[in-house]
Amino acid sequence: MVGVLVSVVGCLGPQAHWSKSGMTGAERRRDSNDCLNEASYTKTVTIPHQWGEVRTREVDYDFYRRCMKTKGYREGDA
Repeated sequence: MVGVLVSVVGCLGPQAHWSKSGMTGAERRRDSNDCLNEASYTKTVTIPHQWGEVRTREVDYDFYRRCMKTKGYREGDA
């Protein structure tokens, strides 16, 4: 039997506030979600004689930050 565990792994640390002149909250959330999806990947680890496979959804937060900056956002403290 193969057990599957899906989780989000990673830590942003202090929550960042992203700002861009002229953008609505909905537009910012859309761009943030797009960058988060691009920065996410699935990691599979096989655990012999136990659950089988464990899958985690991990996020490369450096990639996420670069993506947001590429879209013209500035990062600041929340």
